[in-house]
Order: sequence, then structure tokens, then C-alpha cells
Amino acid sequence: MAGMNDAKRMFLQIIMSHGVAPETTVADWYMKSCETYGEPARKSQDDFNHFIATINDALAPLFMNIARAIREDTGEPIWGLVNQAQDESSKLATLYDLGEIDYFKTLLEAIVRSSNGQVSSTDALNIVTERGMSKAVIQDLLKRMVSDRWLVLNGGKYSLGPRSMLELPLHIKRVYPDDIVNCMLCADMAILGQSCPQENCTAKAHIPCLQKYKNSQQAMGAAFTCLRCNTPWAHEVPPAQPIRSAWPPATAAAGAAGAAGGLGNDLADGGKRRGRRTK
Repeated sequence: MAGMNDAKRMFLQIIMSHGVAPETTVADWYMKSCETYGEPARKSQDDFNHFIATINDALAPLFMNIARAIREDTGEPIWGLVNQAQDESSKLATLYDLGEIDYFKTLLEAIVRSSNGQVSSTDALNIVTERGMSKAVIQDLLKRMVSDRWLVLNGGKYSLGPRSMLELPLHIKRVYPDDIVNCMLCADMAILGQSCPQENCTAKAHIPCLQKYKNSQQAMGAAFTCLRCNTPWAHEVPPAQPIRSAWPPATAAAGAAGAAGGLGNDLADGGKRRGRRTK
């Protein structure tokens, strides 16, 4: 793989092991991988993006890439390894059986077609599929899908989790083109969010985007209104949760080793655990 070196291979192995992770954690993995193998690690997002682009060039023949997405519930950037060659069923097939995949497809459709990108836990339990599943089985499946980060459960309502936002956006846009709108503030796909209070307006926005917009309008003494129809935004917008910027990374190499977990530590020790000679 052209352009690959030990630092990039270490980083790739860590992200393959962990799946989906916040950008702050991934930035620490980047620093740890570079410092372990003596590659200059400049603490800027541009340098990190170049580092990722080199890895993605090597992964392209395998139809895989390391991708970035934004969590709709928190606004937090996330990264993960995405298989671009598989359809949504194939991506789920290694973790779930056909009945469970059918159920998730039905739940996905309900979430996407809802006005706010959420389905109550009661409605989720009452979903009926062709294969038939008991409520006890569905409840166990929902717990696993939350644990696997395909779903998020918040306030008794399910929405799409970070893994879904990384793996499924193309599928969602292809299958539900008439149900998808873009956030009026960030222009990304908006599933979880608030719709304009004006019934005839199709505007929608993510909660984290609305939080920033509301704060900005208040700071300027301006009205908090829909950008499309100028209707006052009457919905209550919960206060923003602080998100630490990943740049520059806050942790040094030692701290990043803990973030990388066992695989990162094993790679970082120069192979001592496997009996290799180290300088």
C-alpha cells in the first residue's frame, strides 16, 4: 500500500478494533501512532486530514475508507471505518440474523419518516415484521443495537446512532428521497431535529445547530426565527452541551495509549509482548 508506514498501520489497526469513536479520541490515536514510530505529528486538523487521506488512498482498492460524520443528537464529530462495497443488509449480517435485520429496516423507516427523527420505545416494541418477533426478543435486540451504536435511546425514544450516521446515509437518501430534508443551518441531512412551527414550511434543523443559532441571535439581539419562512421558532430548544475541540489534541502520547485500549498499547510497546527485538 503506497504511502503507508508503521504509524499509519498502527492507527488503522486501532480504528478497526474500536469501530466508531469521537474525534477527540481519534485525534489522540493519531498522536500516539505518530509518536510511537517517530513520525512528526503536527497538532492541526489539516495534518490529520492528510494522514487520513493517505490511509484512504491505500484502502480504496478494498472499497473501504475512514469516514467522518456528525452525531445528530450532540453535534459531536465521529470517525469510523466504513465498507463502501456492502449494502445495508450486508453491513448488519455479521451481527444480526435475517429476522433482526428485517426488524431494523422497519424501525429505520419509522424513524426516517417521523417528523422529529424519533420513535418511542413503546412504538418500537410494537413493530410487527413478516418474520414475527416477540416483544421480549425485540427488547433484547434494541439493547444490542444501542450497545452496537446503531441506535441511541434518549428519554424513552430511539433515534439513529453514530454507526448508522457513518454507515447508512447513502442508503437512507436512496431509499427515502422524499422523506429527507437538509438542515436549514448546516445543510447536512437532518433526521433527528425540529421542524419549523409553521405547518406549511418544510424547514428542519438539528438541535445542536439550533442551539448555536439561538445563542448567536440572542447575542446580536435578533429574532430567533425560521430561516426559510421567518416564523418565530416557538419550539423549546434544550441548552447546548459543551463539546471539546479535538484540535490540538489535549493528551500526550501516554494519555492516548489509554484511549487506544489494549490493541494500541500492544502495538505501542514496540512488540515486546510478542518477543520482538526493540532498539
